Amino acid sequence: MSLRAPIAACAIFAFAGVDASRCRPSSSISASISATETLSTSTEAEASSQTTSSAASSSTEESTTELITTTTTTAAEETSSSEAETSTTSAAPVETLYFLNAGFDDGGAGWTAGPGAGFLDNANYHTDPGAAVVAVTSTGESSASYISTQLHKLVPQQEYEVSLYWFLDWFVPGGDQCTYGFYIDGVGHTYTASWTSGDRSFHRISDRFTAPSASPVFEFKLWCTYFYDTGESDWTPLVNAYIDDADVTAV
Repeated sequence: MSLRAPIAACAIFAFAGVDASRCRPSSSISASISATETLSTSTEAEASSQTTSSAASSSTEESTTELITTTTTTAAEETSSSEAETSTTSAAPVETLYFLNAGFDDGGAGWTAGPGAGFLDNANYHTDPGAAVVAVTSTGESSASYISTQLHKLVPQQEYEVSLYWFLDWFVPGGDQCTYGFYIDGVGHTYTASWTSGDRSFHRISDRFTAPSASPVFEFKLWCTYFYDTGESDWTPLVNAYIDDADVTAV
């Protein structure tokens, strides 16, 4: 909300007219009036006219000064009132993020990348540029690829939902056998990875947990127990998962 600028007052000056009829000689007065008396009468009338005009001008200036002073004071009061209203109704936004750099817009800032994991600046992202990738090239949970970060401002014993968007690449549906898991301070839930052949879009996956503390460590892991050999000469075991837009909400 922008501050309103005070509106300048426009004062209209009313100039007082002087009745000159009393200064003109009456037709019933004798023409024998001396030049000296006529000059005296004319001088007195002129002085009277100047006095009347001066008084009218002084009155007009005082009225105008009073009007301008009153208008300026009112505008200042309105501005002060507007500022007070702004101060009362405008509040600082409340920080509600549990994740820092949840969309990887700042690369890997705040995150840890395990074996086979990393961060991308401008490729395979869900919304704004920036994503994480985990890549699995050997079988077994000990060969898992993962990313992790510390959460913030959780309420201990409160239930939360954690989610992210992922895109599973180099995965053979019905052939590769892989598992992903959500972990909070090393304790988590695992799920069987599945995908539709030819689907190259991001999908949301989620899990629920009870916060053990205000700042636990979140970890997302992917590993495979079997790679389907396509029989191609350049085949090597590989499954990639691109990750973006992580989120935590209270439930």
